[in-house]
Amino acid sequence: MKFKKLQSTFFLVLLAFTSLAQEVKLPLYGNPVLQALQPAASKPTLFKQGTNFPFQDFFETNGKTNGLYWKNNSCDIATNKVIFNALDSNNLVYVNAPMCDELISNSMDLSATTQTAFASFTISTGTTYTAGDSLILFGRDIFGQWQEIWNSNAYPVGTHEVLINLAKETFVSNQFALRFLSYSSNLLSSNTNIYTLSKVIVAQKWPLGFYDQMRLPHALDSVPSWEYFAAPNVKIVDGFLNSYPWGNCAKLDVRNIKGVVYDNASNQYGGADTLYTYPFDVLSQDVGDSIYYSFALSPNFQNSASDSLLVEFKNNLGVWVKVLALSGTSINNLTTYTFPINTGRFRFANFQSRFVFKSTYSNSNKAHWLVSAFKVIKKVPLPFFDDFSNSRVQVSSERWLDKNVFVNNDFPVNQPSLNVATFDGLDANGNAYSKFNIKSTCDILTSRSINLKGLTPADSVIFSCYFQYEPQDLTNQVYPSDSLVIEFRNSAMDKDSFGIVMMICAKDTFLNRFTYFEYVLTNPKFFHDDFQIRIRNRGSLTGNLNQWHVDYIRFNKGRKRRDAIKDLALSNTPPVLLGMYTSMPWNQYEANKGKYGNLSDKLRLVNHDNQPYAVDYFRSVLKSTGDTLDKFNNILPSIAALSDSSVNINKPVVFTGTNTSDSIVFETRYRVKISGNQNDNVTGNDTFSVPTIFSNYFAYDDGTAEGGYGIKNKVNVGACLKYTLEKPDSIVGVYVFFNQSETDVSTQRFNLKVWKSISPLFEQATSDVVLYSQEVLKPIYTNKINGFTAFKFSQSIAVSDSFLIGWDQTSAYVLNVGLDKNFRFNQNPNMFYKSDGRWYPTEIPGALMIRPIMGKFLGVPTGISEPTTLVRTDFSIYPNPAAHELTVGLEDLETYKISLVDIAGQEIATLHATGNKIDLPTVAEGFYVLVFENPKTEQKFAKKLIIRQ
Repeated sequence: MKFKKLQSTFFLVLLAFTSLAQEVKLPLYGNPVLQALQPAASKPTLFKQGTNFPFQDFFETNGKTNGLYWKNNSCDIATNKVIFNALDSNNLVYVNAPMCDELISNSMDLSATTQTAFASFTISTGTTYTAGDSLILFGRDIFGQWQEIWNSNAYPVGTHEVLINLAKETFVSNQFALRFLSYSSNLLSSNTNIYTLSKVIVAQKWPLGFYDQMRLPHALDSVPSWEYFAAPNVKIVDGFLNSYPWGNCAKLDVRNIKGVVYDNASNQYGGADTLYTYPFDVLSQDVGDSIYYSFALSPNFQNSASDSLLVEFKNNLGVWVKVLALSGTSINNLTTYTFPINTGRFRFANFQSRFVFKSTYSNSNKAHWLVSAFKVIKKVPLPFFDDFSNSRVQVSSERWLDKNVFVNNDFPVNQPSLNVATFDGLDANGNAYSKFNIKSTCDILTSRSINLKGLTPADSVIFSCYFQYEPQDLTNQVYPSDSLVIEFRNSAMDKDSFGIVMMICAKDTFLNRFTYFEYVLTNPKFFHDDFQIRIRNRGSLTGNLNQWHVDYIRFNKGRKRRDAIKDLALSNTPPVLLGMYTSMPWNQYEANKGKYGNLSDKLRLVNHDNQPYAVDYFRSVLKSTGDTLDKFNNILPSIAALSDSSVNINKPVVFTGTNTSDSIVFETRYRVKISGNQNDNVTGNDTFSVPTIFSNYFAYDDGTAEGGYGIKNKVNVGACLKYTLEKPDSIVGVYVFFNQSETDVSTQRFNLKVWKSISPLFEQATSDVVLYSQEVLKPIYTNKINGFTAFKFSQSIAVSDSFLIGWDQTSAYVLNVGLDKNFRFNQNPNMFYKSDGRWYPTEIPGALMIRPIMGKFLGVPTGISEPTTLVRTDFSIYPNPAAHELTVGLEDLETYKISLVDIAGQEIATLHATGNKIDLPTVAEGFYVLVFENPKTEQKFAKKLIIRQ
């Protein structure tokens, strides 16, 4: 297919002149502030080493509880159980009826959890239990308060396995703890066994896409990772020594972790080693999703038939259901078992499995089973297709595991369909993978599992896609080491085993053209039930410097080489412009609608079929109420087979309506279809919508920053945009997009300014008329792709006919403000920069992403962040706990609004500061929150406070 270039495109360039001031466009780099604050990834652990999370205690030693996990308490351990009774640590009967034994854990740090945290344990009524006795479990919440999370009164007499999900907003902190408290009215010395407690675990659930081959560098005699399993007596053994090359294995035998045979080598038959998996939330997946749980088992060749292994799943009734029972001789080799679990009673929030080895308790017994290759995956069926037209910003989690590629329709040139997946040097938050200019793998896109088991080369399984490389800067520079790699997974057992099927270097691509690639699967290694597609790019890790665009991925059996597909696709969706603006206040538009007529819209269509079609194309403009404001439709008589074509919509839109709110949004919807009653096989790329927003700001940009702008090599520089009004108005603030730069400029200073006019271009800037200046600000990065920062002015600035807004700076650095490269007017005639004391018209095409806020400050819209670093938030309060007076280490404290809020979120009192002191009111003792509000920036932040009076 041939794709013709419709518009000129330029890319990012860094110019390094040292003697002249220079406007520069900058790539999208990483945000160094965010990277510094990003929490480290949670690592699986082998043993308890310096942290109490994950928490696991099976009470293996009789006597007192282990001080690594529990605070001093009066409970004793016997036969792997904690005993709650009516006797204190001195064996005296408790006197504070009805409270009896108490067990409190040490603190656990749950703050880095990425999955739902849970607490589980087994509880039994004891031999001296009487009706009315109870055991209550409390959890320490984020405020340090104990909250009840479980009560034995809801359970009948007997033994119960309990699992409790810990609400993130309530309990996930670095100070979580458990507190078991027993109650009994029978305060007698004979009341020695009210409840017993065993198998206490606090951890997080398995994620979807869980794989574990026990590969961690396990030490000799180590146990399965506490991150994923509960098996204190199961040892990890070397996989290579046990004919298991993909990792290590858990060995289930008749000996505990100390090598002692169960039940003192009594030669009796019964349960020996048991391995529990942590729960998985099946209920979080959609009904109908193909969720599978699998594992691999291998018996010892010395096993007898009686050396059996039971595999059980817990259902939503809390009952362990036997799903597999194997005699010791039922299988001879490593065997993988796979079970669908998104069905019946296994579809619930706490699905678990356990593996129970049953054998004869004897010192001479060498029987055992090996277990490994655990995984919980979602499989997607053939055909596999994604042209990314139904995705926004990130790829669909229905098909893909990773989220780092950027789904957009702005960066590529003449793409095969709406939206592409862009691979670059930025992660999912727009941050560079590294500050150092090194070459390595950048973005990775991995498909969900696809079942190819049973297929052969005769089934003609073919993968295809389109790709395009983006050369850099105005000279279309190609970096030869940039490359795109496509890989297929060639092992069902090894999740990291991929074979390269395509690797292309940037120098071998064609300028501004998408290249078609296809691959026919013939290697038998690919035909397994856990097949995956992986696409990755190699290049610079320092930012948006090595873009590859991938589109129109097709993967199916029964295909032919270069086969066509009946699909008519939209390729672009032009916004309805308001003159040169993309957005403006409604009152300004209404004052002179004729001036803001929009240009004709040009739609690009692509025919992916091998026959021509007549095409119907439509444009509808909808009001915010859903009513149709304007309609347009026409027919393209013919679009040739396997080609693209463009059509024009030459009907201007005049927006009408009543603005009864702060903003009014119109939706422009484009649609194409094959004429007549013929069906299109891909409907997602036939329709697309773009908004036209009338709100409280002017914008030249479309909200997407393809690059950055700044002025380098000089001091006392600046830049500004000119805006023209149709009626007098006022400016109350400004939205600015700060491009996240490799060079951290968050400590640099700049001044926001509003000018009524600037001096004549190319002359000394001695006649600038400044209306407002907000000095000594710092760039503020947002943890969003294309996120703006909102600055509220300290006063409203009256403007009549036109004004200019921008910044100046006294230091030589690149401020790096966002640049929209899709600006349709090339260089913006209303954009200027200042250097050497003179103003100049811009020479760089694009729209500078500075948006003046008019009339009313509406807070922070979606995609815009408040400036959170204009004031210090790392200040201290002391003493804490406090009784009557509090000292706050915050400048200008007297100007702040200060509120005292209880843990229920209710405001208790408004407080006033004298100097840096605050008098506290007389309130009940407990935990509170102090809320400070900066009157200038409207920023709010909080500090926890304990009051003891």
